[in-house]
Amino acid sequence: MKPTHRVGQIFNSVSHVIAALSNPRYERRMTDSEACDFLVGNPQEMPLAGYVSALQQHTPPQNKDWFGYKMNEEEPRRILSENLSIARGAHFRPEDVFLTTGAFPGLAVSLYCLLEPGDEVIFISPPWFFYEALILMAGGVPKRVKCDPITFDLDLEAIESAITARTKAILINSPNNPPGEYTQRRP
Repeated sequence: MKPTHRVGQIFNSVSHVIAALSNPRYERRMTDSEACDFLVGNPQEMPLAGYVSALQQHTPPQNKDWFGYKMNEEEPRRILSENLSIARGAHFRPEDVFLTTGAFPGLAVSLYCLLEPGDEVIFISPPWFFYEALILMAGGVPKRVKCDPITFDLDLEAIESAITARTKAILINSPNNPPGEYTQRRP
């Protein structure tokens, strides 16, 4: 069976990453304890003790439906909105918070809700490798805008010139991914 045009576009948008991950040289490098894998944005350190402790304390099931069919529950949304309000200095209401299982599904849900076929989404390059595929899966048209190659700062003029009447979103990472983690850790 021949894949649809959209499936072909999605596959092509991530084919370079698939090729790199299946390259024997990549596998050999990953056995080196000094190597850092920035290819797909995976963390290089063990999780912080406080994070592990919070997970251990709050994840044991408390009823038969603990992990299944969860929606936006009021208590976590209230706690998050209060903490966001303090951290960001702006007012957030619980209904301003939409819970997902991570950034990837959060971006996917946002794009599916926002885009109509043919709507454009600007994303900053170098990007996280799956941005283009997410945009394509939602029926959008990816528009790549390169950041400054030296500083990895946003090129505001390039972003502005990429905006059209069909632009529905601009994806911006903070820190830049993948280069932001690297550039922020350099001495």
